[in-house]
Amino acid sequence: MHDYDDNNNLDGLELMKAFDHLLEHNNETSTEKKLVAMADNLLTVDADDDGFVSFPEWLSFIRDAKPKEREPAQDTGGAAAYGKAQHRHPEQ
Repeated sequence: MHDYDDNNNLDGLELMKAFDHLLEHNNETSTEKKLVAMADNLLTVDADDDGFVSFPEWLSFIRDAKPKEREPAQDTGGAAAYGKAQHRHPEQ
Protein backbone atom coordinates (compact mmCIF):
# COMPACT_ATOMS: atom_id res chain seq x y z
CA MET A 1 0.00 0.00 0.00
CA HIS A 2 2.85 2.40 0.77
CA ASP A 3 5.47 0.74 -1.45
CA TYR A 4 5.44 3.57 -3.97
CA ASP A 5 8.31 2.27 -6.10
CA ASP A 6 6.94 -1.30 -6.17
CA ASN A 7 10.20 -2.91 -5.06
CA ASN A 8 8.48 -5.02 -2.37
CA ASN A 9 10.42 -3.21 0.35
CA LEU A 10 9.80 -0.07 2.39
CA ASP A 11 12.41 2.66 2.66
CA GLY A 12 12.46 5.39 5.30
CA LEU A 13 10.20 7.76 3.38
CA GLU A 14 7.67 5.02 2.65
CA LEU A 15 7.72 4.03 6.32
CA MET A 16 7.11 7.64 7.34
CA LYS A 17 4.12 7.85 5.00
CA ALA A 18 2.77 4.55 6.33
CA PHE A 19 3.11 5.72 9.94
CA ASP A 20 1.52 9.07 9.07
CA HIS A 21 -1.43 7.22 7.55
CA LEU A 22 -1.67 4.93 10.59
CA LEU A 23 -1.55 7.79 13.10
CA GLU A 24 -4.14 9.73 11.12
CA HIS A 25 -6.39 6.66 11.05
CA ASN A 26 -6.07 6.41 14.86
CA ASN A 27 -6.77 10.15 15.28
CA GLU A 28 -3.27 10.71 16.63
CA THR A 29 -1.14 13.74 15.91
CA SER A 30 1.91 13.22 13.73
CA THR A 31 4.94 15.45 13.47
CA GLU A 32 7.93 15.06 11.20
CA LYS A 33 10.11 14.39 14.24
CA LYS A 34 7.75 11.65 15.45
CA LEU A 35 7.54 10.06 11.98
CA VAL A 36 11.32 10.12 11.55
CA ALA A 37 11.80 8.51 14.96
CA MET A 38 9.26 5.78 14.18
CA ALA A 39 10.80 5.05 10.77
CA ASP A 40 14.35 5.07 12.16
CA ASN A 41 13.32 2.67 14.90
CA LEU A 42 11.70 0.26 12.46
CA LEU A 43 14.72 0.44 10.15
CA THR A 44 16.71 -1.21 12.95
CA VAL A 45 15.13 -4.51 11.87
CA ASP A 46 16.78 -4.22 8.45
CA ALA A 47 18.65 -7.51 8.89
CA ASP A 48 20.51 -7.37 5.57
CA ASP A 49 21.44 -3.65 5.90
CA ASP A 50 20.09 -2.77 2.46
CA GLY A 51 18.28 0.35 3.71
CA PHE A 52 14.84 -1.23 3.32
CA VAL A 53 12.45 -3.20 5.48
CA SER A 54 11.18 -6.26 3.66
CA PHE A 55 7.99 -8.05 4.62
CA PRO A 56 9.92 -10.94 6.25
CA GLU A 57 11.96 -8.43 8.29
CA TRP A 58 8.80 -6.60 9.38
CA LEU A 59 7.05 -9.87 10.22
CA SER A 60 10.01 -10.99 12.31
CA PHE A 61 9.89 -7.66 14.16
CA ILE A 62 6.19 -8.10 14.96
CA ARG A 63 6.61 -11.75 15.97
CA ASP A 64 9.50 -10.89 18.30
CA ALA A 65 7.14 -8.78 20.42
CA LYS A 66 6.14 -10.64 23.52
CA PRO A 67 2.51 -11.77 23.19
CA LYS A 68 1.78 -10.65 26.75
CA GLU A 69 2.80 -7.09 25.79
CA ARG A 70 0.26 -6.93 22.99
CA GLU A 71 -3.32 -5.83 23.43
CA PRO A 72 -5.22 -8.65 21.64
CA ALA A 73 -8.32 -6.64 20.79
CA GLN A 74 -6.28 -3.84 19.25
CA ASP A 75 -3.27 -5.68 17.81
CA THR A 76 -3.57 -5.54 14.05
CA GLY A 77 0.16 -5.22 13.41
CA GLY A 78 -0.25 -1.46 13.31
CA ALA A 79 0.49 1.28 15.82
CA ALA A 80 -0.38 -0.83 18.88
CA ALA A 81 1.98 -3.63 17.89
CA TYR A 82 4.63 -1.17 16.74
CA GLY A 83 4.49 0.79 19.97
CA LYS A 84 4.88 -2.32 22.09
CA ALA A 85 7.45 -4.06 19.88
CA GLN A 86 9.77 -1.11 19.29
CA HIS A 87 11.25 -1.45 22.76
CA ARG A 88 12.40 -5.00 22.08
CA HIS A 89 15.31 -3.99 19.78
CA PRO A 90 17.13 -1.07 21.46
CA GLU A 91 20.56 -2.53 20.74
CA GLN A 92 20.08 -2.66 16.98
